[in-house]
Amino acid sequence: MSDGAALEYVFTFNRTVDAIMGEKCLMDAGIPVMVMPPPAFMGSRCGICLRVEPENFGEAKKLLKDTYGRILQVTENREGKLFREQ
Repeated sequence: MSDGAALEYVFTFNRTVDAIMGEKCLMDAGIPVMVMPPPAFMGSRCGICLRVEPENFGEAKKLLKDTYGRILQVTENREGKLFREQ
């Protein structure tokens, strides 16, 4: 269980092409990134989002500044994972 600190950050996108180009941009910058489906509560926008570790969040946000839709900070408590918009 987390102490309230971010476990990861999730970048969502309005267009799949933005997510794919964002993944390439992060990889080219040497930032580890994982492609994943968006959280279920978000409904259907773009079908993929990008997950980064907290230590890479600042740089990832700068690199993706013109393409992402929303950023979710993921934490955890006894009930499970919590998503909070940044």
